[in-house]
Amino acid sequence: ATPSTISNLISQCGWKGLLFAPIAYLGISYMRKRNLSQIGHVQYRGNFIMVQATIDIKDTPLTKCIVLTNKDIYDDGTSFVFGLSEMNGDISLVSTYYFPQEDIRSKLRILKIITHEFGHTLGIEHCTSHKCIFGGVMSLNQLDSHPLLPCLEDCAKIAHACGKTLRQQLQCFINACNKLNLAQDIPNEYNHIYGAIELLPE
Repeated sequence: ATPSTISNLISQCGWKGLLFAPIAYLGISYMRKRNLSQIGHVQYRGNFIMVQATIDIKDTPLTKCIVLTNKDIYDDGTSFVFGLSEMNGDISLVSTYYFPQEDIRSKLRILKIITHEFGHTLGIEHCTSHKCIFGGVMSLNQLDSHPLLPCLEDCAKIAHACGKTLRQQLQCFINACNKLNLAQDIPNEYNHIYGAIELLPE
């Protein structure tokens, strides 16, 4: 809970909110994190960060928002999560806690989580039919085993959600890979998508 949270509460509830605000502040502060002695650091409840982000950007003309945090985050029933999203919503939360800058794998890992979580805001559910970035991710090994780019079925869903043709959407992926110099990191995926573009009509 931050001062803006309390101010928002007071603005909505009037001065009666002053009576509730201290209780809300203490309750949210307690519920938003947990101190795990087994792992030696504090974890933060991801959905509370997303609620705060929603409040902070409510007057900003954004279509979608990706919130990056270097904190270790969790959700109910999990030991940790790499990210959270609102399905068909506007907010994605991605934690870089497990991706240190000195690890050369971190760039690709972060891009995978961003792609995964942002896709959920477009209505893309977890993919169980193909090897795909929208498969479930519960560990670093599982994350590394997933490709960066979606399967063609989910590419088509993203294209539909963004008002593009499949060819246009695949070209967007290729353009992003070129801009970020990713072709050498994911040569098989890159060539697969590039080959699919060649087969599709203009």
